[in-house]
Amino acid sequence: MVQGSLPASWGNFLTFPKLTSMNVAFNNDLRGTLPANWGGDGSSMQALNTLNINNCEITGSLPSQWARGLPALQRIKVSSNAITGAAL
Repeated sequence: MVQGSLPASWGNFLTFPKLTSMNVAFNNDLRGTLPANWGGDGSSMQALNTLNINNCEITGSLPSQWARGLPALQRIKVSSNAITGAAL
């Protein structure tokens, strides 16, 4: 189980180069904002297709970098969090 915030280091080059799906839903110990660098140039998250973070304690907005930097992302589930702002 992940506690605290989603690590920005997971976006570092070659950390998870083939990760296509991540489900950390229903984790009340998961807090904070979403790491913008997951959508940065050279991010290891570029193969990520599905992200489920329902029912956590995530705050802030969806990082604008994700719109361009996560080209495979097709499904993102964020309900029951405190996410604000526009969708990607």
